[in-house]
Amino acid sequence: MKNAQETICAVATPPGMGGIGVIKISGPEACAVPGRIFRSSKAVTAFRSHRLYHGFVVNPETGQTIDEVLLVVMRAPFTYTCEDVVEIQTHSSMAAINSILEQVLKLGIRAAEPGEFTRRAFLNGRIDLTQAEAVIDLIKSKTEKGLSLATHQMEGTLSEVVQRVRKSLIRILAQIEAMIDFPEDMEDENFADAEAALTAGVISPLKDLLGKYDTGHLFREGVEIIIIGRPNVGKSSLLNSFLRKERAIVTSVPGTTRDIIEEGLSIKGIPTRIIDTAGLHPTSDMVESAGIQFTKKRLSCADLILFILDISELLTPEDFSIFNEIRARKKIIVANKVDLVRAWSAKEISQHLCATDIVEISARFNTGIDRLVDVIYETITGSREMAPPSVAPNLRHKRAIERALAGGQAALSLMNEEESPALIAIELQEELDALGEITGETTSHEILDEIFSRFCIGK
Repeated sequence: MKNAQETICAVATPPGMGGIGVIKISGPEACAVPGRIFRSSKAVTAFRSHRLYHGFVVNPETGQTIDEVLLVVMRAPFTYTCEDVVEIQTHSSMAAINSILEQVLKLGIRAAEPGEFTRRAFLNGRIDLTQAEAVIDLIKSKTEKGLSLATHQMEGTLSEVVQRVRKSLIRILAQIEAMIDFPEDMEDENFADAEAALTAGVISPLKDLLGKYDTGHLFREGVEIIIIGRPNVGKSSLLNSFLRKERAIVTSVPGTTRDIIEEGLSIKGIPTRIIDTAGLHPTSDMVESAGIQFTKKRLSCADLILFILDISELLTPEDFSIFNEIRARKKIIVANKVDLVRAWSAKEISQHLCATDIVEISARFNTGIDRLVDVIYETITGSREMAPPSVAPNLRHKRAIERALAGGQAALSLMNEEESPALIAIELQEELDALGEITGETTSHEILDEIFSRFCIGK
């Protein structure tokens, strides 16, 4: 992390054609920048905070106009970073954006590191670490439910729970430390009140929070679903049905798909990566064989397998071989081509494969696709409908909560055994430190660097 007192700048909008491009400047020298490169009918010194002004950015050395822009000066502390901030809204031309950025850099303003604006918001106390992480979750959210989860966390719902638990823990720790510092005044005291407070105010809410991790992870990170089966059973047709577009080439020639095709979609609010694969079967074709090997590698990482069968043909040794390979995995058996004359009934397939449920579809005519989506959702979530929790820890939070719980339960055991208050205080302090890591009160610079490195430049 470079000097946090320096003024920084970055392009805040993604590259490419669009309506506008935004250049953001933050720090003690930010408000001096417009006076050097911005020309308008009103004196820059008279600009009011948080108000847009029309004008032109010019090269101060040549006087040449670079672009017509809107500029806003936002004075501390009522800004994203709690510092003076200037934003220049230019046309979304990379030539114009880069030229303006170059003029700003020539004034001695430093190029921002990834996530540095949000890091300054954290360091300046506007947000805590959970809210900073929610910013990146919001930017990366792919569904409305993922967005809702990120928004709740950005509003501080997780912080409120953690701070409430920390306050309870601090009161308990103060009681234990009083036993250490004033033993003669605490002779009649025991651990009963502390045990009750620790159980109800700390351990119980932490367990509840931990129990929401899986649901939160599902809506944040989503799942990976892989479509497998022998050649020409309709795997690519199913991918196209999910996407409602012709993404994969579909022909009657077996082995048309030789490489993996990946696409993203939402399954009832769950971000889903769906993968079409090469048909699994013995082959002497080197290219097709390479695709099959790659399919098997990806198969091991998938959260859910869609095993596709052709109901218009009898089960083949290849079908049985594939099923045996995935027998122990989380899967859905899909009988495709119900629009054709059936060679088997779904019940007969179920009996031969010892499978409880077969979903029948026609990928060609989109028959049964909605039912398949319902089954996928129920298989993933274990229920027909699931709302994202308003509070859900991420993996970093989960690990800190687990350490905090371990400390709390160790302290509880020591209280039950009426051990030394000094030993109990050590466990409670470790628990307190673990909770502080969640909000950023006791987080190391290395962890902060890792968190903010995941941000894009300009945020």
